[in-house]
Amino acid sequence: MTEKDIVRLAEEAELWLHTDRKYEAVEKFAKLVAAAEREACAKLCDENTNPNADKYEPVSQYQSGCYITAEYLATTIRARGQDD
Repeated sequence: MTEKDIVRLAEEAELWLHTDRKYEAVEKFAKLVAAAEREACAKLCDENTNPNADKYEPVSQYQSGCYITAEYLATTIRARGQDD
């Protein structure tokens, strides 16, 4: 999320940004909210990975593909926050 995005969203929420210090707090809050939302989304993906990965239980090629996709998405979602 860019600085411009944060200011726009703060204005949409009718926050009054009258000092730089207030802006820093809003920016920090926006980053915390974004990180929490990313983690919540990644956890949903985690819930759809292979629950029996530590055991050998055959799964269909389709199931295997879904599990791999869910793992990839969870990793990708979490990686978005690495630039912050």
